[in-house]
Amino acid sequence: MLFSDVIKNRHSVRKFSSLFIDFKKRDYISDIMSRAPSAGDLKSYAIYDFDEKETKEKIAMACAGQMFIADAPHVLVFCGDLQKNLEKYGDRGRYLYSLQDATIAAAYVQLAAVDVGLDTCWIGAFDVSSIKSIIKAPYYHDPVVVMPIGYKSEEI
Repeated sequence: MLFSDVIKNRHSVRKFSSLFIDFKKRDYISDIMSRAPSAGDLKSYAIYDFDEKETKEKIAMACAGQMFIADAPHVLVFCGDLQKNLEKYGDRGRYLYSLQDATIAAAYVQLAAVDVGLDTCWIGAFDVSSIKSIIKAPYYHDPVVVMPIGYKSEEI
């Protein structure tokens, strides 16, 4: 697919089918994400991937009750890693660069998903402490984006 088509076809989906995402597509998305630029190429982020219904429902509740999130085959949580570039960049790296690295990685995932026929939705409305507890993140992983990913439902 042409890059311009990827951009034109990207949109937020809030109704997902339960179709499995094959590993070839998941590997492709992961490869594209790994190419996202980051401060000092330190990739100061972590991504948590969930496919268990119970966990996805808890995440959806922590996202202001947006239950469509739990219907996606996978829910990704992108976190800034507040420690990874602290030594090199100080507080600016801790609080700004880690946020930028995580969001750039999330944007690359969105675009790669479109390229292989998948859909996503960028979720920024969530309770940070609840998400951290649900995903069992260490104190230095700061959630910045929740992203359900899958095939859009054909139902209207």
